[in-house]
Amino acid sequence: MNRMSTVLPLALLIIFMILYLQVKSVATTLFVFSDIAVAWAGGYILLWLYGKPWLLDFAVMGGSMRDLFQIHPVNLSVTVWIGFLALFGMASDDGVVRATYLDQARRLCFRGTVFQSSAGQPPRGNLALDLPPNAGYHSRLTSTSRGVAQPG
Repeated sequence: MNRMSTVLPLALLIIFMILYLQVKSVATTLFVFSDIAVAWAGGYILLWLYGKPWLLDFAVMGGSMRDLFQIHPVNLSVTVWIGFLALFGMASDDGVVRATYLDQARRLCFRGTVFQSSAGQPPRGNLALDLPPNAGYHSRLTSTSRGVAQPG
């Protein structure tokens, strides 16, 4: 745990430096980096909710939702901190996409044109890009053992 108290701030500093080197603007870097603060808060809220006995305390078709999603109090272990680092990576990726869109829209607005997608509609979020990685994290969250299950 002592090592994570060094690695986590170092990883955040490296993320900040890489973002700054990419966009070359402190304001845009802080804008993107604000997603990490929101992700951190959301992660802590979810960890807090996992410890509450009323969260998903109902059954569907005879199966307990708490058992299905393995909801129980979570200790802040090294694995949880590594999960937070992965969450920070996804949050900064989403922030870069949003900052790139806003930068392109600003440039096109100053040229007198309106930014539209090829279909003539404003571009939508990048949910299709985020869904596959999130599905992989969900399977890790609900797994009951390490590695691949061996057939029968």
